[in-house]
Amino acid sequence: MAAAATMATAAPVAAASAAVTATVASRGTPCAGATASASSCSGAAVASGLPCAVTAAGLASANVASNRDDGNATESHEEEDGRDTHGARIWAMRLRRQVDLARVNRSVAELALPEAVWKSCPWQPRELIETGLRQWLRCAGAALRYRQVIGMPSHAVDEAWHGLILCTSTYSVFCESAYSQFLHHHPDGLGSPSQGSMIEQLRRTVVAWTLVAGADETCVLWDLDFQVALDEPWGIEQEQVDAVLADVTKLSRR
Repeated sequence: MAAAATMATAAPVAAASAAVTATVASRGTPCAGATASASSCSGAAVASGLPCAVTAAGLASANVASNRDDGNATESHEEEDGRDTHGARIWAMRLRRQVDLARVNRSVAELALPEAVWKSCPWQPRELIETGLRQWLRCAGAALRYRQVIGMPSHAVDEAWHGLILCTSTYSVFCESAYSQFLHHHPDGLGSPSQGSMIEQLRRTVVAWTLVAGADETCVLWDLDFQVALDEPWGIEQEQVDAVLADVTKLSRR
C-alpha cells in the first residue's frame, strides 16, 4: 500500500512521531498487537482501497490544519517542504468533504448497539466498554478523513467492535451514515510496512482523539483493559499519551 499523498508532505513536522521513543506497552506486556499473532489482534482501521501515511505527524499536522482555513492549511506544509503539492491539497479538501467529523460524532451517538455485540465481550462494566467503543469509532472517523491507519489500544473494545461488525446490517448502515464508506478491520494491525509499526499506529490514535474529543472529555481507551481487569490487557501508558499530546500542542502553536 503506497504512502498517502495528502499527508506525506507533513514530514517537516515530525516532532509528533519522534518525541515518543519509549515502547508503548501495557505495563510490561505487549500492547495491542505489538507481537503479531492470531490471539493478539491490533484492530488497525483503514478505509478500503485508500493508501495510508506512515507517521503520527500526518494526523498531528491535520489537527493543526483543521483549525485553519482549508484553502491554506496544506499550502503551509507545501511551503515548508518546498515541493509542489497542489494535487495533494485538492485531494485533502475532497476527503474533508467526504468524512465530516461532526457527522461522525452524531452517527456514533445515535448508534444503537445490538445485544449481540457483547457475545464475545463479557467484561464489566459494560457501560465503560461501550464508551470506549464509541470513542474508537470516532477516532476511526478522523483516521479515514486524513487517510491514516490507527491502532486499537483496548482488547475489550476490540472484541466489542468484532461483535458490532458481525451485526452486518447494522454495521454497514452505520458506516455509510458516519463515514460514507465501509470501515474495515485489519486483525494483524500491521499489514504493509508503509502503515508503520504498532507503536506508530497507537500514537496516531492519540492524535486522532484530539480531533474528535469534546471539551473536557476524557478518553477511556488508554487504560480501559486495566479498568475491566483483563488477564492480558492492552493499553498505552499515560506518560506516552501525554508526550504525544504535548507535541500536538506545540504544533498547534506554530
